[in-house]
Amino acid sequence: MKNKGGRSGDLLVILGLTMMCSASALFLNNSFDSRSAQKLAGEKLPAVKQLIGERCQGSTAEEVPPEDNTTNDTLPETVPVAMIDGYSYNGCLAIPSLDLELPVMDSWSMELLNIAPCRYSGSAKTGDMVIAGHNFASSFGKLKDISREDDVYFTDMDGVTYHYKVRDIEIVEPDAVDYMVNSDWDLSLYTCTYSGNQRLTVRCSNAEEVESE
Repeated sequence: MKNKGGRSGDLLVILGLTMMCSASALFLNNSFDSRSAQKLAGEKLPAVKQLIGERCQGSTAEEVPPEDNTTNDTLPETVPVAMIDGYSYNGCLAIPSLDLELPVMDSWSMELLNIAPCRYSGSAKTGDMVIAGHNFASSFGKLKDISREDDVYFTDMDGVTYHYKVRDIEIVEPDAVDYMVNSDWDLSLYTCTYSGNQRLTVRCSNAEEVESE
């Protein structure tokens, strides 16, 4: 007589091993993508910073708060950008508490996100910028360790530095595009949660306003 219990046990073992192999393959693939993104971003950051310095003509970058666009009836000025190796960049993002500094691309797509974080909408100049990034360990994966009141800096291609403070950290549903974009926050940073089913979102206000509260 065949041992049905034994066969069932064997199937469970095989299923378990298959799931473990799949999880390992996913982890290795994510690790590879993270290393690739770190390499690409690391290569582009010096070029972006060099261009910013050249545009400033050796002068010290000015630190300014984002403009209040609630009463501005005119269209915002064009976001300053620069082309590097065929891709458009609009500045650098720095979060000292996470030891994170990355170039930011001026538009977004899944392909571009594999290179660096991307401006999803708005701008620092108009005080409504949203930046998206992959949750790679070398990129926005570090956002899970950010804290309220941490400093965030964005320097545009004209050498203007915008200083923000983290004010809120929330989990947003992936289809909540309007909620993500049409907010009162000066800067929003977002990435996928570890499961990929939701979006970890960091909301920031300009530091000058926070300090005056």
